[in-house]
Amino acid sequence: MVCQAPEHVIENRRIEQKGGAKKLAKKRPPRDFVPWSRETFEQLVARPPEALRSQFEVSHGVILGVLQRAAGADYGAVIRLVNRSHESAASKARQRRRAAALFRSLVTAGVVELVRERGGGREVRVAPGLQTDFALHDTLSLYLVEAVAALDPESESYALEVLSVIEAVQENPRPILDLQTRRAVDELIARLKAEGVEYEERMRRLEEVTYPKPEEEFLYQTFREFASRYPWARADDVRPKSIARDMVERYLGFRDYVAEFSLARSEGLLLRYLSQVHNALVKSLPAAAKTDAVYEVIAFLRAAIAGVDTSLLEAWESLVAPAPSAALEPAAAPRFDLALQPRLLTARVRSELLSLVRALAARDYEEAARWVHPDPADPWDAARFDSALAPFFAEHGAIAFTPEARRAHHTSLRGTGPRRFDVAQVLCDASGDNLWALHGEVDLRQERDPELPLVRLVRIGT
Repeated sequence: MVCQAPEHVIENRRIEQKGGAKKLAKKRPPRDFVPWSRETFEQLVARPPEALRSQFEVSHGVILGVLQRAAGADYGAVIRLVNRSHESAASKARQRRRAAALFRSLVTAGVVELVRERGGGREVRVAPGLQTDFALHDTLSLYLVEAVAALDPESESYALEVLSVIEAVQENPRPILDLQTRRAVDELIARLKAEGVEYEERMRRLEEVTYPKPEEEFLYQTFREFASRYPWARADDVRPKSIARDMVERYLGFRDYVAEFSLARSEGLLLRYLSQVHNALVKSLPAAAKTDAVYEVIAFLRAAIAGVDTSLLEAWESLVAPAPSAALEPAAAPRFDLALQPRLLTARVRSELLSLVRALAARDYEEAARWVHPDPADPWDAARFDSALAPFFAEHGAIAFTPEARRAHHTSLRGTGPRRFDVAQVLCDASGDNLWALHGEVDLRQERDPELPLVRLVRIGT
């Protein structure tokens, strides 16, 4: 084990060595610094280590992970896992009772099935209609399944309503919500002053301001009904909010959202939150609930996350969410093949093309180049984008990036051969001519699910 002195101590030693006889100002420790020294290190070496305490707790995710882990796994495997834990005898008894209650709720919700066998016994299995990587990682994941089932898939706002349910079962990223509240307060103050509202009335109205909570009434009502049937859920609650939904509704990228709310100090928090929402949409939302519009939301969030340095997310994950035990992870899902999932392929292509159009509309050609599949033989850099679009801007002035310009009928995807596709994205203009388009191709012959952008841009023009 190696222990290094605090940064300011090292810096002060360097100052002393450089300064000689001169007296130079020393660097101070950072605010809220917890000091340590050679003596601290020696005490850690000499003292006996503190006893580790088990933090094991049964959850829906644990039960589902055990049942998915191996063929033939049953409820007995869950109990054996509890018995092998390092909990006390009393705690193990509590965990067995909790496991029984959670298991019954999974059966009631249709996530787990009990199938009678010829010999008279019953086989336990995860419902076959669920995707192979279905998971329930959050305390309220089962509520999520039930609440989404109560929504109308035919509604135009269905995908946004699903997203609100997903966000409501995530922990509140408090610094981001505080900034949303601050924004709402500032906007209300400006409006009330413009309307000539008296000071006392303004202050009273401001006390009621909070961050956006779409679908609030639906979420609280359905959770009350859920908690009345499952007493273990009463210790938790839904937390309505709109961060991912706000980004989707206004089609704001990660950097746009950070800039709008001055989130530079909370970038890691936002990135981790969006990743949790994306993972819940992918793994905790049953496949039957995923419409084309939901797949587009998933693709949008994937693009938002992929457009950021993922090392930031990995650092956060290692600090606040250590990897779960391999013993509780479900068996590895088969390799994903995007070419065999036309709805997902279309959603991802649309999301990446719209990210490209957004950058082109802002004339941010460096950002635009990031949304094109890199091709050393035919590269697209900022200068090439500028040259290709100069005639368009000379004629139309600007690329429209309105909700109308983002509608699905402006994107086309057509198969041209085994695992190959031609794509086009209309560039809308203010006059409504819409004669220009991005033309490209997608080639999945070498990769099943590429990490890089899918579209190789061929040309921009009419």
